[in-house]
Amino acid sequence: MRRTWTLLLLVVLLCDTVYMQGTGHTAADCCLQTSDKPIPFKVVLGYKIQTVDKGCQIPAVVFYTNSKPRSNLCATPGSSWVKKLIKKLDKLKKDGGNKHKTNKKPKKSP
Repeated sequence: MRRTWTLLLLVVLLCDTVYMQGTGHTAADCCLQTSDKPIPFKVVLGYKIQTVDKGCQIPAVVFYTNSKPRSNLCATPGSSWVKKLIKKLDKLKKDGGNKHKTNKKPKKSP
């Protein structure tokens, strides 16, 4: 009887180990492919960089959009339009985050 329990425990531990190895290196919200089609600046809210060393299969730039429903668009990191869009978003963040800034001075109240 003791031998049966030991064998059962060994099988359970082995199954658990195989399951954890199979799922331990994948991320649930990774881009599986990228697109080279440019994304208009007006629909992008922000971005994040996806890397292989953080559990994803491919490197990508993930752009968050203001579309309804909200979606993430995956782009190729080295593309020139991606670099320009990231530069614009970084500048926007540095300037306070308002896409529709105006250079008009506020009116003085009488």
